[in-house]
Amino acid sequence: IVDVGSAISVDVMKNGKHKGGFILAGIKNLISFYPLISSKLNCNLKSNINLNILPTNTNDAINYAIFKSIILPIQECKNKYKLPIIFTGGDAKYLIGYFKNSKYKKYLIFKAMRHILTINKVSLC
Repeated sequence: IVDVGSAISVDVMKNGKHKGGFILAGIKNLISFYPLISSKLNCNLKSNINLNILPTNTNDAINYAIFKSIILPIQECKNKYKLPIIFTGGDAKYLIGYFKNSKYKKYLIFKAMRHILTINKVSLC
């Protein structure tokens, strides 16, 4: 399960059990970091960067680095555990296209929280 927002949390679930995971900085947080290094590194987020071709301009180079640094550890985890990927979160749209046969469940985390509250008979109001 990959929850993509301010941070990106990757959690491996197998047979209903949490096997571990990792947390990365979110895409928009990473892109906002570059201008702090230099005003010349101010760039726009691109959601369709080709990761098979080295970029030739600053904007594409920053996007390439951000997306490649996020996608590689997720891909490695997917290959190691041979599990499908379920994306959730507001920024999942930026990553889902890089992973074949992945699914998007926008409210997965919130539905899970609601389920936990319900089975524990905790009032939502």
